[in-house]
Amino acid sequence: MAETLGLAFVKKEIQLQNNLIGSGFAEPPPSGSKRVSYTGEIVSAIGFDQPKLSITYKVHVPELWEFDDYNSYETLGIIKDLDEVNKRDSITQFSYANIIDYNHQRVYESSFCFPFDLQFLQDTKEESSERPYLLFQVNSLDSWSRHRIEGYGSLQFPSEEGYHEFKVQCWKPRGTFQNELHSFFLGGSVRVLELEDIIQSYKLNEKGEREMIPYDSLPQTEDSGEIVIKLNCLSHSYDLKKENRKQYDIEKKKQDEEIVRRINAERIKLIKQYRKKIKKEILEEEELYTEDYSRSGDYTDSRDYRDSYLPDSYDQSYDDDDRYYNKESHKSYD
Repeated sequence: MAETLGLAFVKKEIQLQNNLIGSGFAEPPPSGSKRVSYTGEIVSAIGFDQPKLSITYKVHVPELWEFDDYNSYETLGIIKDLDEVNKRDSITQFSYANIIDYNHQRVYESSFCFPFDLQFLQDTKEESSERPYLLFQVNSLDSWSRHRIEGYGSLQFPSEEGYHEFKVQCWKPRGTFQNELHSFFLGGSVRVLELEDIIQSYKLNEKGEREMIPYDSLPQTEDSGEIVIKLNCLSHSYDLKKENRKQYDIEKKKQDEEIVRRINAERIKLIKQYRKKIKKEILEEEELYTEDYSRSGDYTDSRDYRDSYLPDSYDQSYDDDDRYYNKESHKSYD
């Protein structure tokens, strides 16, 4: 009976631990690739002209990068839903702004606290400095239900793991007088056809080759406001694990060598201090002996007395004194 109860208790503890830990863990990416996760939030928008804003964002994926299947969480045994966290392009809620002091000015601040969670697979077989982008479009809605585009912005995801905070400077195209008049009375704005166009710095010529876009052909723009982004970066790679382990072993070896060097240096320092102390004590005894026997008239050479008291292991190469004593000739050399 006791054994049955003990076995049931152990099974219950194992089941409890499994429930706490869970089983929905992502498998490591295959060799030659790296999984990069970005988890963050769109915190706020500061400095825009309108008090009621929302933000549309879209993810741009460059070459050698692709979305990971774990964005949908289908492979973890969870039913796929339309949660805003897992969307690759989405729009935030509308937020009414508060007036704050910012850079010695009174400006609008709209708070969103809108989360996003994105996973990518990067091909590490080829070196590339390109990384995914977050593309933003800031929209406004006034009291007459007139829609306008208040600005565009882009953020390239960081390559370093850890916590990051960014302020994305936004801009908007400057239209003609007729465009501004139409926007003021009826709403609407000069807009970019595709969000990817705001990060394109080249175009395809007639031969299908890339050419830089001339500066003169770019539209005139004006600053509009800032978007505050907070995010955390995490990378997962089997190859990176081996590389980090190798780097850790190298650093550990350097640290061990430095510790041994410091210990040896401290040991030599203590030995020198000890021998210096012994020499000082012997010289003090020598002075007392010389003074006592010179008074009594029975004088003995102080150098013979010092030699008799020097230990066998005494090495005069550690002496700080510039005078070296020669025991055989009983002479001193400067």
